[in-house]
Amino acid sequence: MDFLVTHLNPHDRLKRKKEADNIIDYINKNQLTNCLLMGDMNAHSPFDASWTDEHLKNYAVISTFMAASLHDICYMFTPDNQRYSYPTRILTSSPKGEALRRQQERIDFIFVTDNLRPDCVDAQIYNGPDNDYLSDHYPIGISMFIPKE
Repeated sequence: MDFLVTHLNPHDRLKRKKEADNIIDYINKNQLTNCLLMGDMNAHSPFDASWTDEHLKNYAVISTFMAASLHDICYMFTPDNQRYSYPTRILTSSPKGEALRRQQERIDFIFVTDNLRPDCVDAQIYNGPDNDYLSDHYPIGISMFIPKE
C-alpha cells in the first residue's frame, strides 16, 4: 500500500486545487492502485452540502479526488451529524472561539483507491470529548480487513 499524507494550502483556494491536481497526477503517473490519501484538505465535500453553511461551498478539491475514483471512507461509514473534524473545543479560548465552535466542518479526509475500497469496513471521526483538546482538528481513522494472500 502507498500512503500519501498531505496538508493542502489553507489560504489560497486556487493553490489548493493545483495541489489536488498534482496529487492525482502523481497517483496516475506512479500507478498507485493500492493507495490511501489522507490529511487536512482545507476543503469541503459536496457530500456534506446538506449540513454545512452556504458560504462553505468550496468543493473543487474534494470533487477532483472523487472524479479520480478515490473513495471518501468517512462519508461511507459516518452519519451526517457525526461527520465533522474541525474545530475542536481547543479553539473556544480564541477570540472567535464560540463562533468557530458552532461552525462544524469536515476538512480532514481519508480516501482510498478502487482496489482498497472493498477492504474498508469502518471509519470514525473521533470528535468526542476525549479529543477536544488534542488539536484544533479531530483525528480520523478507518478500519480495513486485508485478506492474506
